[in-house]
Amino acid sequence: MSPVLPANGHPLPNANGSYLRPRKYPNSTSKRMRLRNIILTILTIIGTFLLLHRYAGKHGATVVQNGQPRIAKVTALYGHPHPLYERAIRSHKEHNKRHGYPQYVLDRQLTNGYWNKFAYLLHLVIQELAKPESTRIEWLFWTDPNVILLNPNIPLSIFLPPSSLTDINLLVTKDRTGLSPSAFFLRVSEDSMRLLVSILAQPALDPDETSKAYAKDQELFQKVAHSDEHRRGMLYTPRPWFNAAQRRAHPGDNNNNGDSNGDGDGNGSSAEAAAVFEGAPGALLVTFPRLNGDRWQSMAAYLDRVEARASAFRVPLARTTYLADTAAYWERVYGARELLWNSEELLRPVRDWNEKYPGIEYAMDKVADMLAAEAEQADVLEEAVRGLQGEYDRVSKEEEKSRKEYHAWRAQMTEHELELTKEMEGDLKKEKEDKGRIKP
Repeated sequence: MSPVLPANGHPLPNANGSYLRPRKYPNSTSKRMRLRNIILTILTIIGTFLLLHRYAGKHGATVVQNGQPRIAKVTALYGHPHPLYERAIRSHKEHNKRHGYPQYVLDRQLTNGYWNKFAYLLHLVIQELAKPESTRIEWLFWTDPNVILLNPNIPLSIFLPPSSLTDINLLVTKDRTGLSPSAFFLRVSEDSMRLLVSILAQPALDPDETSKAYAKDQELFQKVAHSDEHRRGMLYTPRPWFNAAQRRAHPGDNNNNGDSNGDGDGNGSSAEAAAVFEGAPGALLVTFPRLNGDRWQSMAAYLDRVEARASAFRVPLARTTYLADTAAYWERVYGARELLWNSEELLRPVRDWNEKYPGIEYAMDKVADMLAAEAEQADVLEEAVRGLQGEYDRVSKEEEKSRKEYHAWRAQMTEHELELTKEMEGDLKKEKEDKGRIKP
């Protein structure tokens, strides 16, 4: 089965996880269970839409982002007042104003705590899809309320895929347990709407697994994003780009002296800084996973310096590694996908290619799997690409040799057929002449 071609002419990966043909998986779900799941999903869509349509959220004014993809930020803060979280959200204000990002903040609970994030995102995606395409937001950037914006000089657009990669809907990072739900990009699209609906439907579709999940928002987000339907529209990116973590509380946080936050401002060793904060100098933001009681101390120390407009954080974009790093990442990703596209074009006219060339099938599957699961690991992806490139070159030579032999055979056959035709034409002409001479 040939993949659908987008406007740029490149085949897109099938939703089932293969670029060339569907993979076959054992089907153990009965028709009754499938029907039940479909009904529950439809009810989830209707219920969520009706619930969320009552609430428009609060947000800043939309500013036209000339020449760049239109991006909005999204977070949530409700319940009891939390001064540090409120300050963290305010840390985004200058960044939003400078680059024209509206800030959506969910300030009341819509459903059970785990699902508010995805319910609110679904509301915003539906809200934007209802607008004319020329005016709608194109990407939503979710951040948890404890995320502090450090460097307002960094535009979010540098992290987004090239305009030709229209099938990428989700950019995420990893933490120690898998997909991180703390900060991620979500494209406003029908595919994203289906992704969010699937996440919200999990308690009804799989109540046992949902009840066993420890970090429900993370585990179920990962489960759905890694499913055959959605995995080809997701890419893992390097975590320090837009989800850089404070790895541990720095001893200097107690008095905020010296290089207290590991920000690499020169007051402290670079090794010590890297052990504390995984972001490079000029990092966009900082998150605080698993610091337990030290989180508040570290957040307060960062916020004091951000609110004082500390120069160590506010590095110009050109002096950071972001431009080079993002360009190299997207070049690798596009190169891997282009090799998959070229491999498909090579194999398209070959009958029973998977039986004739099993090596290239394995190599293509490996590249596709690495794109879906390890795209942020340059060495892993490059190794898979080298393997596929070797198979591609080998198959190209084999097919070129076969084509030359075929054309040579055809040329010989054509010459032979031509001689036969000439002989036949000569015999027919002579026969006609003979008949003319014997007429009375």
